[in-house]
Amino acid sequence: MYQAPSPTHGYVPVVVAFWLYLAVAGAVALGALELGVSDGGALLVFLFSAAVLLKPFVRVFRRLTPKRRREE
Repeated sequence: MYQAPSPTHGYVPVVVAFWLYLAVAGAVALGALELGVSDGGALLVFLFSAAVLLKPFVRVFRRLTPKRRREE
């Protein structure tokens, strides 16, 4: 038998970046709540900030995603 790599091997930095992405979007929404925005408005702020932050974070996710090795 040969040793099979774990399916999650190398993806820890991607997971950390994803949690950072959610934390930044959540911090923006919490900031909106502190400024007096309603709960529904804070949800919209969260969704909007997550959409705006998606473009720079996709580049980070792609850079951190491990490259597949072609093993035959």
